Amino acid sequence: CEYGYRTRYGTVGKTAPGWVKCNVDVAFVSGSGKTSLGLCFQDSSGQFMAGMTQWQQTVISTLEGEAWALLIAMKEARHRA
Repeated sequence: CEYGYRTRYGTVGKTAPGWVKCNVDVAFVSGSGKTSLGLCFQDSSGQFMAGMTQWQQTVISTLEGEAWALLIAMKEARHRA
């Protein structure tokens, strides 16, 4: 693959020139009552550009957590544009 490498789950790695990649992840710690997220932005050469973490004092579903992480990532991207 020209911009990354293949895994059994798909292609991972660099984006096309001029693009920015954002990775997000959500964590739920049983018994803590918290939902956490982390995100990072990389340029087309794979270099780190920015990142952040955040948590909220509530437990939400996996689907809601992923949607929350994507919303925060889009807001952060717009803020940095």
